[in-house]
Amino acid sequence: MISTNASIIVYLTQLFTFEGLTFTEYQLYGSDYKINPKVIHRVNETNIVRTRWVQTFQSYLVIELKLQTIESSQLRVLDKFLDVFGFNITYEITGNGPRSPSCTMTDCGFTGFCYDHYT
Repeated sequence: MISTNASIIVYLTQLFTFEGLTFTEYQLYGSDYKINPKVIHRVNETNIVRTRWVQTFQSYLVIELKLQTIESSQLRVLDKFLDVFGFNITYEITGNGPRSPSCTMTDCGFTGFCYDHYT
């Protein structure tokens, strides 16, 4: 569990899937119990280029990826040339706010390379 003034921040550094990725916060979370679930972010075609990070002040954050098909849910699929699937994320538990600036896939120009001094 995190302290009361700390938060979990997930930076969406290289996010190439625009559906099926959900962030749910919980007050308590275990294999046989899940207390106070709340979906705080669901990636979609609209917010994929705007959302840089997801933050929760709850003790637990669950990230789920459920795809119907891998090909139809990706931003960059070029007929098997430089195909990029899925996502890379960076997270931290901190008493401070989100870092600025943070890197996203649009900042990296779809190259798949993000420089760690941005996050």
